[in-house]
Parts: sequence; C-alpha cells; structure tokens
Amino acid sequence: MVKASAGGGGKGMRIAFSEKELRENFNSAVNEARSSFGDERVFIEKYIEFPKHIEIQVLGDQFGNFIHLGERECSIQRRHQKVIEEAPSSFVDKKLREKMVDQAIKLAKAVGYYSAGTVEFVVDKNKNFYFLEMNTRLQVEHPVTELVTGIDLVEEMIRVAYGDELKLKQQDIKFSGNAIECRIYAEDSSKNFLPSIGRLTRYIEPVGKNIRIDSGVVEGSEITMFYDPMISKLCTYSSDRRNAIKEMINALDRYYIEGVETNRDFLSKILQHKNFEDGLYSTSFISEQYKDGYDSFSDEIKNKDVLYAVATFLNFQYLLRAASISNQLKGFNKTVGNIWNVIDGKNSVSVKINYNNFNNNFDVYLPEKHFSIKSNWKIGYPLFSAIIDNKLHYFTIQRNGPKFRINHKGSIIDLLVLSERHSDLNKIMIPRKEEDKSKFLLAPMPGLLVSLLVKEGDSIEENEPLAIVEAMKMENIIKSDKKVKIKKVNCKEGDSLEVDQIILEFY
Repeated sequence: MVKASAGGGGKGMRIAFSEKELRENFNSAVNEARSSFGDERVFIEKYIEFPKHIEIQVLGDQFGNFIHLGERECSIQRRHQKVIEEAPSSFVDKKLREKMVDQAIKLAKAVGYYSAGTVEFVVDKNKNFYFLEMNTRLQVEHPVTELVTGIDLVEEMIRVAYGDELKLKQQDIKFSGNAIECRIYAEDSSKNFLPSIGRLTRYIEPVGKNIRIDSGVVEGSEITMFYDPMISKLCTYSSDRRNAIKEMINALDRYYIEGVETNRDFLSKILQHKNFEDGLYSTSFISEQYKDGYDSFSDEIKNKDVLYAVATFLNFQYLLRAASISNQLKGFNKTVGNIWNVIDGKNSVSVKINYNNFNNNFDVYLPEKHFSIKSNWKIGYPLFSAIIDNKLHYFTIQRNGPKFRINHKGSIIDLLVLSERHSDLNKIMIPRKEEDKSKFLLAPMPGLLVSLLVKEGDSIEENEPLAIVEAMKMENIIKSDKKVKIKKVNCKEGDSLEVDQIILEFY
C-alpha cells in the first residue's frame, strides 16, 4: 500500500498488487498527497487482505484521566474512504474489545494526549489487530458514538480544552442500542463513484425521532469541484442492529436530493445485502460485491407489482384533480376511467383502481394481486408515503405527464400509465435512436485534466490508462474499455473540463 504520510480520508492512498500497478499508482498517490495536504511524501506498508477497520474512541483530560466510549466499525469503504459506520461492531466481542481499548488508552497516555481522540486499528479475520493511526481530532463518524452513549463529545472537548477535569468515570458510561451512519456523497455510483457537481435544485431531509442528520447544505446550495463531495451524514438509532438498519433504509427512501447524482441508492442496497445484515464484510466489500459500481436503473426488482399499483394510484390522483377543475366547457368535462395499462419496458400490465367508501382506501387490482392503498400525499410532492396492505412504505417519485419514475429501496423504475386506447397507439410509436458515443472519450465529470497519457495515432490496449482528471481533490485515472486507435486529441493538459466534454476521438 502506498500512503500519504500527511494524509487522511483515503486521499493519497493506493493499493498495488503488481509492479505495473505500483508504477501506475505511485505518481497518483504523490500528486494527491501534494494537492490535498501540501506534502508529497508517501510511505509503503504491507496491505492486509480481508481486514476490518475498527476504531476506539478515547477521551482524556489534562490531568491524566482517560476513559473510552467503545468502538466503531468503519469497514464499508470505497477508495479507502469510509462510507458506512456503525457502533458497536457486531464483529468485536468482549475479549477483543478489552484488548483494543487497553492498547488505545496506553497509546494516548504515552504521548501525553488529551481531548477526544480516535485510535484506528486493522483487524484480521482471526481477530488479530494492528495499529493504523491515531486521529487527534473529532471524527466524521462521531455521531454514532454519541447516539449509543448519550455523551456529547464536542462539549467534553471544549471542557477539556478549557482546563476542566473529566467528570465522567468509566463506570458512568452506559452503552445502549445500535447506531448507523451513512455518508451522503455527491457522486455517481454507476460510474466508478466519480464526483458529481451542480446546484441542489430540490433538497428535503428525512425527519424522525430515531434520525439524526448533520449537513452543511440547503436547497440552492452548490456542490463544486473544489471540495470533498460529502453532502451530509445521516444517522439512525434503534434498540438493536437489525432495526437500526431498517430505520436507515426507510430514512434513505425519505431523503430527496435533486440537482446532483448521489450515492443514496447505493447505500440502501448495501444495507439490504445479506453479508452486511450478518456482519460478514471487510474493507474490500464494495470492491468485491460491486466491481462495476451500482446502477439504480439496472438493479433487479423482485416485487414490481407494488410499484405498478403505486404508479396507477399516483396517475389516478393527478387525473382526479384535473377532472375537479371548475368552469370546464360543457360537453368537454374530463372523466377519469378506472382501468389502466402500466407499461414497463416491453411489458404491459392491466390495472384496475376503485375508491373504497367503506374504509376510505383505494383498491388496486392487478391480474393476480390486490393492494389496498391509503395515503394523505399531496400532489406535486416528490416524496410519497402510503399504507399499503397495512404496512407503511416510502417512495421517491418524479412525474412527466403519464411517465412516472419511482425510486424505492435503492432501485429506480420508469413506468408509463396509459388508457387502453393510448396503450395500443404507444405500441406503434417509433423509438428514438440513441446517439453513438463509442468513438469518443468523454469527460465523466467536471474537473482538471492533469495528464494526457496518449497522443494521436497511438494504438491502445484494453484497460490502458488514457488520461488523469482531478476533481474534489481526488485523481481519477480514465482507462480504455476496449482496443482503440487515437484519431484526435481535443484537449490539453491543464484544461478545465465540463461533464461529457470530448477529450479524445477514436477511429
């Protein structure tokens, strides 16, 4: 592993499994270290495969008193940056915890440290642990510790800095429940987690008694290429880990961000993965399970019927409102039918919807299923919640006429709701041809073209580096996905790129 000596947050860090990869990654690590920390020094250390990232939160004063606030697990990472953190760790048992805590406090005392600090360890599958580093500051993931202990770490840091002695003793610290934090990043998980920039045209945060969200943005804020892409930290808390996960999945479904791509859906999908539910994951989880990233549109949805029912309900609500408009021309009054066709790609499903006066629900009938839907949703609001068959569900929706884009539990589906006549006409519509971009290398994100690694006339092998683009303090190596020959170079090193700008043309 090549790692920036002054680094943190995964910047200036590269893993090499061969001499070729070491040559490719060494310069990128040096450049990132210089750009992020003003210090280009790097060091090389052994890389432990299948590790878990476990850290101990310590708190000490200027009088030599120290306590610990348990551990956090931060093994879900991409590009060596933490993505999901939780406290406590389901992997750490009492014996391991005692050993790690003992070493963490001994280290803090040995260097004369005081205030809140975090001692990070790499733990292998046999529960051997190795010192990684000590962060002498407040960690991004500190809220999960606060949620399970009830201790305000910032307040304690201020008291210690003021010169007060710790009032808390180790026996005063009571651990309760489980907490999870998801880092919401402005990035595209379907494009190898490339940063996404733009203005937040719509921004709605989830609210609830078991939800905590720390953010620095509001609707209208701009996400730029000059800073880290983290938008917020979303935390949930519950009496046990399984319910904390469930709370987080629901909270993500109630989090609406428009204007930039985010990792919201990807986080939801990780939380639903069996290995995560069982605690059987390491820091290589994302690179192993999602080698090509994650595309919300390509995810296989097991139960589409409920989404068909929701689309029919939403369409029906819009049409009922249109039919209720006063002063309509006589003879042209809008009427709303109750039989609709839901078009899902090449599939068409007949759906019937009726209002049930007895229980004030809507009954939705599919060929082999029936759903009872009750909701106080307001037309036009992008978040839709409904009691469907006596169970509360959350969805994100976008509408364009009869077209509905529904996002639920990390998956997105585009549906078209048409009358039978319009459905027949839709079958003979000529589909729009997609533009062929296979002969171009397009900038995957806005950023700075740091290096061009090819020239006109070069023959390039598959997976060979073509260019390096820097965005949000991270260098991104763009590689060829097939054998090509360079026809034209449209940009030069040092250019500021816009998204989808043509960098190279191929024969």
